[in-house]
Amino acid sequence: MTRRCRLTAIGLVLAVVPTGVWGQEETDSATDAVRIFEVARATSEIDIDGVLDEPAWQEAVVIPLLYEYFPGNNIPPPVETEGLVTFDDSWLYIAFRAHDPEPGRVRAHLMARDEIDTFVQDDHVTITLDTFNDERRAFQFRVNPLGVQADAIFSEVDGIEDYSWDMIWASAGKLTNEGYVVEVAFPFDQLRFQKTREAQTWGIELGRSYPRSSRHRITDSPRDRDRSCIICQFNKISGAGLRAWSPVAIWSSTRR
Repeated sequence: MTRRCRLTAIGLVLAVVPTGVWGQEETDSATDAVRIFEVARATSEIDIDGVLDEPAWQEAVVIPLLYEYFPGNNIPPPVETEGLVTFDDSWLYIAFRAHDPEPGRVRAHLMARDEIDTFVQDDHVTITLDTFNDERRAFQFRVNPLGVQADAIFSEVDGIEDYSWDMIWASAGKLTNEGYVVEVAFPFDQLRFQKTREAQTWGIELGRSYPRSSRHRITDSPRDRDRSCIICQFNKISGAGLRAWSPVAIWSSTRR
């Protein structure tokens, strides 16, 4: 069954502006939101097992999730979350350390892929990639603490998330004494992006859903509720080695 969810501007966000190389500096308002994070190549192999013990993760760029945009309006979130990003010739790797002061309250269930009505009741993290950097459409991925996947195409033009779209990608999650960890790998030849030998610049949003008395929605950049666009407020990732090797639509191997 085709699943489509219509969104309002409170659901996601992005913008294009200065060049603040992804420093750890915080922004004071949604008007100076966009940062560019320079992503470095992985310094070791990575196994997608929900354990961030490879040297590559120690060197990966860290993107902190500093803002609760709902129900709060760009306030400090109730929990700490760190996103990590790196890549190699074939894969884009993203991981999360989702801290929780009460790890026993983390909600995590096994379920079928893309069961979004049930999925959103769990704790989970989100990754949204504007790989063409055109602020019109983006790939959206969600993972719960057990590694369960949901993926969709988000259209800024139509204002919908289309869960009938599926991509082959790898994910793992693990509950810990400090919350949970999620680790994912996206094959470059499953993602569509511009064919160019130049360094890629993509829009990115890392998010976390923290359902307790309210479902707190947390992200790496502030959200301006007065703006009608979502993707236009994303941060950016770039890198001299992040290039378009072979953007095709089929992937036939698996990631360990």
